Parts: sequence; C-alpha cells; structure tokens
Amino acid sequence: MLTYLSDSCLADEDTLIIAEASLDTDFSYLGSLGFELLREKTYKTNKHVFVSKGELS
Repeated sequence: MLTYLSDSCLADEDTLIIAEASLDTDFSYLGSLGFELLREKTYKTNKHVFVSKGELS
C-alpha cells in the first residue's frame, strides 16, 4: 500500500499514514519511497508506525 501511495495524489505532505504491522516488519525502505517515519509504537504482538510524505504542518 505504501508503494502505491508514494506515487498517488491521495497522499501529500499533509497526510499522516498509520500502519499496523508485525513486530518483525522492516520499514527501512520508507525513505526510498519519499516517506519519513515519524513515530513507532510497539506493543506485545504488533506495532504501529506513523509515516508522512513530507513534514507535517
């Protein structure tokens, strides 16, 4: 989904994306798609990542 949103007009600099993923999911590729990892919240069995396409205003 993040690959699709990187080229889509549905997400811009003011968009905050929150994704839920397993604990072992690697998000190191975000920069190559033009996203920035703002925050990562880890729970017992999963995590939530907060991602933006640019700086939030």
